[in-house]
Amino acid sequence: ANLSKKDADHFYRLWYELLAYINNIYKICPTMQEYLENLEKSKIDDQLLFPIREKLWKKPYIIMNYCEANSTLNEEDINIYKSWLKHHLKSRFIIMDFQEEGSLFMPLNENVPTCIYQVLGINNDIRDLFKNKTLPFYIETVILPFKDVIIYDTYINIFQASFDEKTIDILYNQYENLLINNIKTNLN
Repeated sequence: ANLSKKDADHFYRLWYELLAYINNIYKICPTMQEYLENLEKSKIDDQLLFPIREKLWKKPYIIMNYCEANSTLNEEDINIYKSWLKHHLKSRFIIMDFQEEGSLFMPLNENVPTCIYQVLGINNDIRDLFKNKTLPFYIETVILPFKDVIIYDTYINIFQASFDEKTIDILYNQYENLLINNIKTNLN
């Protein structure tokens, strides 16, 4: 499951404009600035954006600074940015399943409520990143609210971890218990 083309384009416009603002202030990757500002997605190197993204999640208040500095933002965009500031979740997760409605992420962080997050891909289904691999997957990412669903911030760090049979049993027992009434489909 993934966003519609219209919503994916909307997300990328917001995402790249925010990263351009951060990059302009901190001069992290000057070679990407023009592409970000002009939303030239085909010329944007995601690997070069990673340090800008890291700066954002180390200092998420930058989102409000951007909203205050940008008088051209409409109310919907401001509300999306505010929801990112308030509800983003940077964590390690176990991807437990891929379903029609989204990929099911179980957080591995004692500071996060125990639940399952149903996460959508942006342009493509998240399962496409894991073709020919066996569940579960150990990852790190930032999940974000976007309108009425949960997405990730374009980066998923996949850990090369394998689980022994006992660990897999424990994970799936916890997962099965959470499936009953603890699937979150939005973060707002």
